[in-house]
Amino acid sequence: MSTPFVSVVIPCRNERAYIGACLESVVASEYPATAMEILVADGMSDDGTREEIAEFARRDPRVKLLDNPKRILASAWNTGIRAARGEIVMALNAHTVFPPDYIPTCISLMSEYPEAAYVGGIVRTKPQDDTPLGRALALAVSHPFGVGGSRFRTGTAAPEWADTAAFGGYRRSMFAEIGLFNEELVRSQDMELHLRMQKAGKRILLAPQMVGDYYTRTKIGPYLRYCFINGLWLTLPLKYSPHMLSLRHSVPLVFVLTLALTLTGGFFDARVWWVTAAVAAAYGVANLAASVLIAVQRRDPAYLMFMPFAFSALHVLYGIGAFVGVARAICSRRFWTHFTGETSVAERIA
Repeated sequence: MSTPFVSVVIPCRNERAYIGACLESVVASEYPATAMEILVADGMSDDGTREEIAEFARRDPRVKLLDNPKRILASAWNTGIRAARGEIVMALNAHTVFPPDYIPTCISLMSEYPEAAYVGGIVRTKPQDDTPLGRALALAVSHPFGVGGSRFRTGTAAPEWADTAAFGGYRRSMFAEIGLFNEELVRSQDMELHLRMQKAGKRILLAPQMVGDYYTRTKIGPYLRYCFINGLWLTLPLKYSPHMLSLRHSVPLVFVLTLALTLTGGFFDARVWWVTAAVAAAYGVANLAASVLIAVQRRDPAYLMFMPFAFSALHVLYGIGAFVGVARAICSRRFWTHFTGETSVAERIA
């Protein structure tokens, strides 16, 4: 395996509770220390995060603190990429802990698959709070019933070409060809970049050998907001590209729209409410079946209590957020430029 210089970029903002464990795991990487730098792009944290990073920088000269005054992920990535000296840019996450072989495995796979412009791994979702509710919420966003065919969350047996992957390495030369992350996107900036990559003929490799432990939200309020915001930022970027919505991403949107339209239609013809009842009942049965199976497999009846709520909140709020995103996208002038021949933001970035 060759040892190219690697620039690790970690965005963060007010992550005092997690940045220490993340940096500890990266600093402990088995990749040669002389061939790696660690750039932490901080969104002007005010909870002590910056002091944590500064302490790591004092102990390890590879760690550097970069300011991200825009305080969004896309600008954090771009700040790190512009400052990076490496030919490989590892885009990691402050809420995640990585095993020592994570970076070496990524670089080895990039050597083995030279056609891959990006090599990413699998997210192993863990709860911030190890409680019955916390474990259920964490499982909901990593279970096939919860997230469908999202392979980087549910796992895969062997390396495969995919439309996205988590926490991986980009060939820095690619950014010179297609542009950086779109800073008009508060979220989904990676999805939009990966779509541009695929349009340009760049390939993404999903590698099950690379597994990072991501600590997700386990309080009800933040979890509900997470579900809605994720749905919103799934569809809102449609104004930049009409091709961003995939079939698996649109399932919660179709589910919520079906319930809303048939429920409304029932006021004009009560027979339509039978459709509402049938759809809701079918979903309820599927949800309960998945929850029972989880409780049996894990031998823990608490899952039967919390999984139905975790799944339904995820799907319904994700679907509502996706609907709001679609409505906002099609109400924007930029969305219609795709059909009038005007240049889109994504094309200008590229």
